[in-house]
Amino acid sequence: MSIKIEKENFSVEAGLTESGRVAIELSGRFDHQHAPLLSQAIDQLADQEGTKADDFLDFVIYLSALEFMNSSAIRELISLLRKTQAKNGQLILIGEDDNPAIESLRQTGIDSLFTIFANLIEVTKPQSKKK
Repeated sequence: MSIKIEKENFSVEAGLTESGRVAIELSGRFDHQHAPLLSQAIDQLADQEGTKADDFLDFVIYLSALEFMNSSAIRELISLLRKTQAKNGQLILIGEDDNPAIESLRQTGIDSLFTIFANLIEVTKPQSKKK
């Protein structure tokens, strides 16, 4: 099962994968009005699963359907990243280079904080070792 929250020009859908990762898809305009909905969806998913949001370790967030992301939304992602790293978890962002959300992260220089892949195939393929 998954949780879906919609408000005006934004939606967030969150669910658990078979491996226990929290998969989240964001779509629309991710701005100051909608930034709190990310945490709200994670909290609702935890309630549905009979656990606490703090028990979730790994997150995959799909940004491909975002049309816009402002600094409030970026702060929300950074907050989730810090909580995840404090538990030795992992947060992965999925989005093509020309995606407005990825462009926002790059323009602010924040992209270096995150693990970003263009698609899910890149997440699962083996990484080559550099010599």
